[in-house]
Amino acid sequence: MFYSDDSKEGDLTYGERVVAAMLKEYKQLNGLKVFVPENPANLMDKQKRDALCAINLIKEKWCGNIKGKTCADGSK
Repeated sequence: MFYSDDSKEGDLTYGERVVAAMLKEYKQLNGLKVFVPENPANLMDKQKRDALCAINLIKEKWCGNIKGKTCADGSK
């Protein structure tokens, strides 16, 4: 799993529950065929620069479950 330095706090607070929630989210996205793998060697430099990053968000629900969400970072 990939992390930025700021996102480790959720993993340290909730432990393996975060990993399980994010894996569930990734499986759902994979089933919907949201992401299509591309070989970076086949992409032009402009395509690599224009690619959006994904942001992973976690939330603790009122019942105590951990919910993972993935969205595109459109700030580019």
